[in-house]
Formats: sequence, C-alpha cells, structure tokens
Amino acid sequence: MQELTEKNFRREVLEAKKPVLVEFYALWCGKCAMMEDVFELVAEEFDGQMGTGRVETERNPLLTARYRISRLPSFLLFVGGEVVLRMTGVMEPEEMAKRLESKKI
Repeated sequence: MQELTEKNFRREVLEAKKPVLVEFYALWCGKCAMMEDVFELVAEEFDGQMGTGRVETERNPLLTARYRISRLPSFLLFVGGEVVLRMTGVMEPEEMAKRLESKKI
C-alpha cells in the first residue's frame, strides 16, 4: 500500500488517470488497525480499476485539514482529482466494495 504525503499527494491522487481510494489513518487508532485487512482485500478486488494509498494524519496535517478529516479511519474516493465518495469507520469488505461499485468503479 502506497504511503501518501503532502509532497506526493497531488501527483499520485489528484493527477491520477484512474480513481484512487485513500485511507486517512493514525498509528494510535484501533479502528484503523481493524480496517487494514479490509482495505487490503478491497484494494486487491479492485486492482487495475483504481489506485490506493494511505495518509497518516499526524504526519500530514495539511491534507487532514484540507479534506476535513474528523473521524478515523476515513476513506475518500477521488475521481479526476475530486472526492466523489466518503466512508468512515469500521465496515465489512463487502460493504466497502458495494459503495465503490455504486460510483461505477
């Protein structure tokens, strides 16, 4: 899983040709740790259709503020540089996949 930072976010997410699903997380966040495997499974399921990456909120406060992240984990789907879907909290892989499919991913 690619680690995204304030330095590479524009290139890897905003300028990406494919949709990109980004997880905003913190190292101390228990729910984030619970969602790690779910995120990996969904990333594998949609491999080739979208990119994925993770933003550690404490190391990237500007991105955290720009996208108004207030709950962790938060998952944002970017298409054409714009947020088209926002998901927060713990969920099953099937639920996350269904939400992504609703956006034609």
